Amino acid sequence: MSHSTQDELERLRAIEERHRLLFTNMGAAFALYEMVSDADGRVADARLLEVNPAYCDMIGRPGESLVGRSMRELLPYLDQRWLDFLAEVAWTEQPSSRLDHVQEHDRYVDVRAYCPRRGQAAVQLYDVTEQKRAEQTVQERDARLDALVTSAMDAIVSLDETQRITLFNPAAEKMFRCTAADALGTDFARFVAPPHRDAHREQLSDFVRSGLASRRMGVVGDLRGVRASGEDFPLEASVSQCTVQRRPLLTLILRDSSERRRAEDERLKFLSQIQQTQKLESLGVLAGGIAHDFNNLLMAVLGHADLALDALPGSSEARDDLAEIRRAAQRATELCKQMLAYSGKGRFVIQAVELQKLVEEMMHMLRVSISKNAILKLNFAPNLPSVDADASQLRQVVMNLIVNASEAIGDRSGVITLSTGAMDCDRGYLSEAWLDEQLPEGMYVFIEVADTGAGMDAETRSRIFDPFYTTKFTGRGLGLAAVLGIVRGHRGAIKVYSELGKGTTLKVLFPASQRGAVREEGSAVRGIYEGKGTVLLVDDDESVRAVGRKMLERIGFSVVTAADGAEAIARFRERADDIICAIVDLTMPHVDGAETFRELRRMRPGVRVILSSGYNEQDVTQRFVGKGLAGFIQKPYQLSTLVAVLKEVLEKARE
Repeated sequence: MSHSTQDELERLRAIEERHRLLFTNMGAAFALYEMVSDADGRVADARLLEVNPAYCDMIGRPGESLVGRSMRELLPYLDQRWLDFLAEVAWTEQPSSRLDHVQEHDRYVDVRAYCPRRGQAAVQLYDVTEQKRAEQTVQERDARLDALVTSAMDAIVSLDETQRITLFNPAAEKMFRCTAADALGTDFARFVAPPHRDAHREQLSDFVRSGLASRRMGVVGDLRGVRASGEDFPLEASVSQCTVQRRPLLTLILRDSSERRRAEDERLKFLSQIQQTQKLESLGVLAGGIAHDFNNLLMAVLGHADLALDALPGSSEARDDLAEIRRAAQRATELCKQMLAYSGKGRFVIQAVELQKLVEEMMHMLRVSISKNAILKLNFAPNLPSVDADASQLRQVVMNLIVNASEAIGDRSGVITLSTGAMDCDRGYLSEAWLDEQLPEGMYVFIEVADTGAGMDAETRSRIFDPFYTTKFTGRGLGLAAVLGIVRGHRGAIKVYSELGKGTTLKVLFPASQRGAVREEGSAVRGIYEGKGTVLLVDDDESVRAVGRKMLERIGFSVVTAADGAEAIARFRERADDIICAIVDLTMPHVDGAETFRELRRMRPGVRVILSSGYNEQDVTQRFVGKGLAGFIQKPYQLSTLVAVLKEVLEKARE
């Protein structure tokens, strides 16, 4: 053998060794198949001619046991499609590839085949299970994220580095009234209200430069969005950022806060109503207590003034001074009534009242009560239902509203319009009124007083019903606070409309009555009355007992006094046969008037008991309906009132 031939053989051996090493150590599994045909010439199987170690590792068998074996014998779980794939490569001599999932081992295999010689197929197999599973994980994650974005109730919008929209979920379509097709690729600033666009764009740019992962955008309550229709709305936004393919991607999560803010406004309004109700309750208790004690003091002033006037001759110079004292005490009594009205305990005689007729009877008084620069216009609706109310308190409501309107106009020229009417009020309308204590829906009769005065701002509107509150230098007492108390006592409501520079309208609503109206009758003129017998006078206030004794003795009665219920019961037990009547204060320590009344009736069922109180008659007497109460007298009372009540009670007893 020549030297050159020997060198060529060495070179070929080196090449073969390199190929063997590559074949043996290659990471891909390799197998060479020869097609096996049946008697009809169709491919029925494939026989292994050669395999590398990676192939042996893949199927879990040693190489020496594989060569010469058929594919169906070694891999029975592979279906006919695998054999067809190899046969097509072996006979067409065209390379091919496919991705197979081997269910037997739950592995994914990337198969690449070519034809080294006709009838043979060389196969390289790559185990891509981990890669495939990673892809599946990514796909599943993307599908979940897509489902989350698609089903999210909040609007989700993604922006590129130029703040153009790259994602626009269905909630964003609904929020901005714009389809994703129309939104994608456009500047997000189109969906921000014009006054906020520059600031919002700058905030996003600052956020990108900050490197933060996420943050809230703007100050709550400041950012406003704009729909495709041009309607703007309050918007809450948060933003996050990430890097995709070395480019920043911003994602905004947006929420229309209109409903939340409406709910918050309603919650605050409800809390305000509760606070107002609690304030009214507290001040009402205070006002009622002050009125009670003040009435006892006025009782002494009025009573002694009456007694002095009755004792003095008509020519006495002191009569004018006493009359002035009595008039001042009577004005103080009216203030007490206002305090009782504010406390919601100011009703006296409830009956069906025609509101329009009541106002018409007050017209002369109303006209002289307003400023000379104000014009009073009337707007009365015909055929109004009556209301169940105390007529005297309704007059006070009308008078206070008119005086308040006149003061609002002041020295300027203006118009006061007094209207009456009726309307069906639903829950929504009543819920926006003052004193919405779950009033029932239905027909309400209203008095409305409108003025062209200066109007009120929100702070003033919130305080107009506070006792003694005024925007004038001097106050007018309880004023609208008394109106509020009267309306509250009648289960009504008040609506306030006011605007600075345009005037104020107050609408007072009362539930319509189911009864027909009755006409008020004046008291009959009482003649001179001479009392006979003994009267038991019970009151815990010494001044009331003193003046009451003098009044009763002036009329002609003998008087036995007691400072509380226990003493009254003891005095009555001693002189039960002599006492023809008992005047008992309702509110006393230890044994109160109600318990005293029951004990006196138990000892002598026919005894005539008159209850006395600074509170109104209805609130007191309704507790004693059917229990034999003879009468009621409200403190402070004058001599003439005492005479009238005693005469009525004792004359009924004789009948």
